[in-house]
Amino acid sequence: MDLLDENGELLSHNDFCQKYDFNFSVKDFKSLTKAIPDTFLFLAKNVFIHSQPVPQPPTLCINGINFLGKKLSDKFIRSILTNDLYPAQSYRNILNIFDKPAISKLRTNFFLNIQKSISK
Repeated sequence: MDLLDENGELLSHNDFCQKYDFNFSVKDFKSLTKAIPDTFLFLAKNVFIHSQPVPQPPTLCINGINFLGKKLSDKFIRSILTNDLYPAQSYRNILNIFDKPAISKLRTNFFLNIQKSISK
């Protein structure tokens, strides 16, 4: 593969000498290239022609914040993901939106309703 260019063709003597900063006679270079089987050259050329480009993973961005570009704290990542994926779930407990007397009334009514359904 070191004797091939980016298209899978054999390098010329001058190109090889320039690429590797190595000088030797044209006669030796021709004997070296003739020693390479044609089937190997055909195979190598096909590898160059049909090789797939290396896929690049997409950037991981949420709300314009690149998660792969810089170091982010776990707390910051969690807050971004929670706010983006679960925007309505800002409180862990729904009772946080009520004041204390309303919470007491809700709990009392809940338990009274359970007692009524059990006693039926």
